[in-house]
Amino acid sequence: MTATPPRLSLGVVIVTRDRAQSLERTLHELAAIPETGLAPIVVVDNGSSSPHASRNRAACAVHPHARLVDAGGNLGVASFNLGARSLNTDTILILDDDAWPESGAVAAALALLASRPNIAAVALHPHHPRTRRSEWPFVASSRSAAVAPRGGWPFLQCGNLIRHADYLAAGGYEPAYFLYSNDTDLALKLLARGRDVWFDPAWIVWHDCPTASHRPLLWCRLATRNRIWTARRHLGPLRGRWIGILAAGAALRVAGLSPRRALAVTRGMIEGMTGPAPPLPATVPRDRRGFTELLRLARRRGV
Repeated sequence: MTATPPRLSLGVVIVTRDRAQSLERTLHELAAIPETGLAPIVVVDNGSSSPHASRNRAACAVHPHARLVDAGGNLGVASFNLGARSLNTDTILILDDDAWPESGAVAAALALLASRPNIAAVALHPHHPRTRRSEWPFVASSRSAAVAPRGGWPFLQCGNLIRHADYLAAGGYEPAYFLYSNDTDLALKLLARGRDVWFDPAWIVWHDCPTASHRPLLWCRLATRNRIWTARRHLGPLRGRWIGILAAGAALRVAGLSPRRALAVTRGMIEGMTGPAPPLPATVPRDRRGFTELLRLARRRGV
């Protein structure tokens, strides 16, 4: 007789800053989904201005399972770590304040984690709610077939279900990144520790992000720097810098013909190449296999 897998408890961590309307919608959507409607939700306010901070408090006050944590300022992605440490559930659903899972996705991911102890995290597939299009062009390209459900996935983004213990053991999100690429770095850290990351393209997270198709100057600088740092952290300083040049080239293509964005990318490249990359936590060995798979998938762009 086959034993029934244990039921895993779920908590949710959301970080928000000056986007009260997005947070209100996300909390509304979570309340309507069976697997998240009863889950404890920690909303970390990352130093919102007064009007947004007041609306954030009100939104959490009317949600029966949400509580607000004041980060005391803008901590960037470190606020996700703050939220994670305040939960004691088996798993945590990490969400941007403008993202919510499709009904059924988290339940399916929880069932997978319960039955497969070797899997540390599940990456939900980001789609825009209005266009219904995937934000990951490497998932299905004109040159190859669609990605089947699989492990060894080197990407995380705006909606991720992670075992709480694995999140903490890998050091969570790297605070030095502040914004951008911290999620992919976490996926690589989990894989380097011998823990699996699963991806099923049918498990969707809706991401109502206005900057997904129009990258701001801050993205151009920090994403470029952090991609180079990620390469240096996981490949070593010399090889990482060579790969970092490719990352900077990709960021320049995104910048297009805008001189200001090109300058921001250049600044990020200089910071990533010359500044000290944050070291990996002592619990995470350097392992190139995850980064090699990341590069392989990145070459599938161009749908």
